[in-house]
Amino acid sequence: MAGWDFLVSAAEEDGAWGEWCAWQLEEQGYQVHLDLWDVVAGDHSVSRLDEAVSHSKRTLVILSEHYLASEKVQAEWQTAWLADPTGMKRRLIPVRVADYHPEAEMGLLQGISPINLVGLGDDAARRTFVDEIRRAIEGRYRPSEPPPFPGPPRRP
Repeated sequence: MAGWDFLVSAAEEDGAWGEWCAWQLEEQGYQVHLDLWDVVAGDHSVSRLDEAVSHSKRTLVILSEHYLASEKVQAEWQTAWLADPTGMKRRLIPVRVADYHPEAEMGLLQGISPINLVGLGDDAARRTFVDEIRRAIEGRYRPSEPPPFPGPPRRP
């Protein structure tokens, strides 16, 4: 059974964000499952979802008020969370696409650091998304340039 690097989990209302993220991931060479692209006429949608949830290394959550209100997507993120409850494998990666802070509704998603695209334009969002995905895969961030010396300036 073939698998995917990412399952992109989005509420119907956020389908455009799901497609945008899936496109960016595929441009980086990842195998991506997105229901809008991968469930076609004749497919049994629940079977396809079970296959995607079971055979994806990571689940990317398009986090918005629509996502938190959707019962349909709950199984997708909860399965990823159960497979990695400590977050050490980064199996569940939220992507904030709306300025929405309902901590009471977020439950376990609240404790997971998201990729934040709120308020960014296309180029900045693309750079941020690609960089943050790379960091999540690698498990750390190290700048390409050395940080400035933090001590006081030397006297001549």
